[in-house]
Formats: sequence, C-alpha cells, structure tokens
Amino acid sequence: MRDRFLFVALCFVLGTSHAASPSQTDSSSTPTLTEKNPLPTGPQSLFDDPLKGILVNRTVTVQGHEFYHYFSMWWQHHDAASQYSLSVFERPSARWGSEVWVEHNRVIMFKTFLPPARSQTKKISEQAAAIVFENIENNELEKSLFSSDDLGPEEM
Repeated sequence: MRDRFLFVALCFVLGTSHAASPSQTDSSSTPTLTEKNPLPTGPQSLFDDPLKGILVNRTVTVQGHEFYHYFSMWWQHHDAASQYSLSVFERPSARWGSEVWVEHNRVIMFKTFLPPARSQTKKISEQAAAIVFENIENNELEKSLFSSDDLGPEEM
C-alpha cells in the first residue's frame, strides 16, 4: 500500500513539473488570458444579474402546472433574449379555483383566478405572458425616466 502511494505521489510530482517546465512549452502557441476567456469590460457587465432568464415554477396542482407549462411556452416568444427572471405562484382553492400570480423582482405583474374547468388554461396563460411582458417593459421605462434624491429605485 505504501509503495503504491509513493508511486502515485511520484507520478503526480513528475507530471506537474513536466507540465510547468518552460523549455517544453511553446509560448507562441499558448493563448493568453484575453484570447481564451476575455474579462468583462465596463461597469454594466460587472453588475449584470448572472441568473437572467430563469422562470421558477411554484405551482402545486395539475392545473397550475398546466398554466406554467403554457405560460413558459408563450413567455419564450415574448422574452427571446431571456433578460427577465420570473416566478409563477399558485394558491389552490376548492371554492374559487386556483389563484395564480407572476412576480418579477418581488413585484406582482399578473394575478388571476383560474376557473375549475381546465379548458381555458391555455388561453389565459397566453394572455398572461403578453400582460406580464408589457408590465415589465412599462416598469423598466418608469425606472429609467424617474429619478429622485429622496426615494430609492424600489420605493417609487
């Protein structure tokens, strides 16, 4: 066992020293850091959301999952660049059907009750995707046009 450990350690040391030896490598053929993986430039790229375009499913019933499925399908048509992250929530009720809402940055962009009959779910989800996209675009426009020293961006 000890001999095997020494053999593996020796191979590791020889392998790393061989790979690091400058005489064996050709500096003209190895790409530099900027050629392999360029660093982000500008203040925008440093502070971009790394989790853009995520659509979270927080539904619990079959009808809620169906709404999410059709909503996500239609959402891909509206937000092809995947720039907005959304969460789809559901609160089921035996009396009223399922309450479904869509949030963006913890703000409700769309809220409705799905009827107990599932036949309208596809049509409602298509309308919901269009409404959510329009509401997000309007909110982004309002944020860019409004500035106040007294209020933060989330307080308007």
